[in-house]
Amino acid sequence: MVVSGWPRLSETFALNELLALRRTGMLTAIYATKADSSSQPDHEQLSDLVVVLPDGTEQQQADYLSAHAQKLSISGLHAYFAHRPAAVTAGYVRSNRRVNCREQGIFVPVRACPV
Repeated sequence: MVVSGWPRLSETFALNELLALRRTGMLTAIYATKADSSSQPDHEQLSDLVVVLPDGTEQQQADYLSAHAQKLSISGLHAYFAHRPAAVTAGYVRSNRRVNCREQGIFVPVRACPV
């Protein structure tokens, strides 16, 4: 999962969804494009999965994410929100061609992703 700042106090819904994914065994890592100093209740339950990407361009963050995800044998990513997380995930797609993108709530095969 690629998110923007983590943990964001205003995104309780995201925290709840990520906790549910973890309970089902479907969450391997949370990649944050930047650190966030706000305190989200219960976010510590996911702290061991959070990787804050180093500062840099979207493609530099995508390259770092790609190397880290490969070590964990991650075969798919989801960008949570359509701004920096989506751009970083798109860079990963361009490099690896192994990810589905999500556009307006519809999962699209990689070959059809607008990257």
